[in-house]
Amino acid sequence: MKNKKITLLTFIIFTFLFTSCGQRIYEVSMQKELFEKAREQGVFKEKITLKKYPLEQAYEIYNYKNKVRVQIVSSEVLNLKKKPYKKAIPAGKITKLTKTSPVNPFYKDTYGLELERRPLFPCIPFNENCAKSIKIEEIDQKSLFTAENMPNNYIALPVSLSENVKLYAGDKDYPLYQADFADFSYTELLNKEKKDKWDLFCLEYLTKNLIKEFKFECKDEAKTTLVAAVGDMMLGRGVQDSMFATKKAETVFTDTMPILVNSHYTIGNLECVVTTRELKTKKTYNFKVSKDSLAYLKKAGFDYLMMTNNHSYDYGEEGFKDTLKAVAEEGFATSGAGYTKEEAMKFYRTLINGQTYSILSVGAYPIENSGFNGEKQATATDTRAGVIWRSPEVIELVKEEKKTGSVIIINVHAGSEYVTKPNTVQQTFYKELCDAGADVIFGSHPHVLQPVEMYNNSLIVWSLGNYIFPGMDGMYGATDTMIIRAGFYKNKLVYYEKYPARIDNTKVRLK
Repeated sequence: MKNKKITLLTFIIFTFLFTSCGQRIYEVSMQKELFEKAREQGVFKEKITLKKYPLEQAYEIYNYKNKVRVQIVSSEVLNLKKKPYKKAIPAGKITKLTKTSPVNPFYKDTYGLELERRPLFPCIPFNENCAKSIKIEEIDQKSLFTAENMPNNYIALPVSLSENVKLYAGDKDYPLYQADFADFSYTELLNKEKKDKWDLFCLEYLTKNLIKEFKFECKDEAKTTLVAAVGDMMLGRGVQDSMFATKKAETVFTDTMPILVNSHYTIGNLECVVTTRELKTKKTYNFKVSKDSLAYLKKAGFDYLMMTNNHSYDYGEEGFKDTLKAVAEEGFATSGAGYTKEEAMKFYRTLINGQTYSILSVGAYPIENSGFNGEKQATATDTRAGVIWRSPEVIELVKEEKKTGSVIIINVHAGSEYVTKPNTVQQTFYKELCDAGADVIFGSHPHVLQPVEMYNNSLIVWSLGNYIFPGMDGMYGATDTMIIRAGFYKNKLVYYEKYPARIDNTKVRLK
C-alpha cells in the first residue's frame, strides 16, 4: 500500500511538472545555401546570450522542399497550464540585409535576405536626341526591365535623384533593383495559446538580431562602364600653341572635358602626325604636331587614339612610325595600326570593371582629290608599317573576337566628306561589322555630323564629325560636333548619351 502511495505521488508530481513547466522550440526555415553561409560565419553557435534570457541552440538539419530546418530550443522554464501543442505563426521575414542596400520605390514591400540583385533599367525606344536621364518620380514601372530582358533597340536612362546626381546601374545608391530573396520564416511550437513578452522577444530576436550576424553580400553586382568617343582632332593651326601657353588642357577642351575625364574610357581620332620630319606625302593637306601636345590629350581624359585615318601618312611611313612610337610612349592605346600587318590586325584589349573590351580601328576612306590612296599607300604589309583596311578579313576578325565574350568597339574612318548621310560603302561595311558582333561603331572622316542609330541592338555612329579642328568656319556644319557616350552593363550595351558641342576656332564648347 505504501509503495502504491509513493507511485501515485510520483505520478502526480510528474504530471504537475509536465503541465507547468516546459520549453519552446522555434523552427527556423531557410535555404540550404543561406544556412551553409550562416554556419561558415558562426551564426549558429552552441550558446548565445539574449540579454538576461539564456538561449541554447540545438539544430537539426534535414531536407524539406530544398530547405533546411533549424531548431532553436529555449531553456527558459515557463509555468504552463496546457500541454504543448504546435501552432504556426505567420512567417517572419527579414528586410534587406545591409544598410547600404538601396530602397526600391517600386518594391517597398519586398522582404527577405538578398541573395542576388539585378538592376532594373528605365527603358525607352532608341532616339538619337533622347534625354540623358530621368527623374525617379517620373519612372513608369512598366518601363523597367533587367538587362537581359530589355526590348530590342531600346536604351536605358540613368536615374536622376537631384539636379547634380545621376546614377547608373551598379552605382552605390542606384535605387532600382529586382532581387532574389532567401525566405527566413519560423514556426513556433507553443505550449500555450496566447503569446507573452517572451514570445515577442524571441520573435524580435529571430527576425532582427540573429540575422544581423550575417555578413552576406549579394552575388556579382556589376558596374556600368561608360565609353566616350569624339571625332577628328587636329592639334595644329594654333591648338597646341594655346595649350602650351597656358599649360592647361581646359584651354581647348573647356566644359567638354569633365565628360571625357569622368568616362571610364575615352576614344579620339588623332587627325595629324606626331613627327619632326619635313618630307611630305603628296596630299592636299599635311598636318603634323609636337609630341608635347599628346600630354594634354592625356590630361583631357583620352585613353585610345585612332590612327587609321587619311592623315596618318601625311609624312610617309617614317612619319607614321614616329607617331606610333610617340603615342605608345605617352601611354595611349591604339590598334589597327602597326609596324607590320600582323601587328596591325590585333585588337587592343582592356579590362574595365571586370569586363573585357576589344577595340579595333579600320581605314575605309575614299581616294583623295590629290590622288592619295590610303588602301594602296598606307596599308600595313609584312614589310611596311601602316593601317588595316576594310576587307572580309576584318569581318572574320570581329567574328572570332566576339567568341571571347568581349564588348567589341570598332572605329572606322570612312564616308564622303561634308555629306550628312552615310554612303553605300559605309552602310554596307558598318552593318556587316555589327552582324559579325560589333557592339558599337564609331565613324569619322566626313568632317560633319551624320545620324546615330541602333541596328540589331548595336549602336552605329555614322560620323562623329570634327572635334578639335580650326579653320572649318567656311564649311557648312563642320563646326558642329558631339561627344557620344555608350554605357555597358556586364557585356551589354544599355546606355546612350549624346552631348552636342560646337567648335570655336581652337576651342570646343558644349552647346
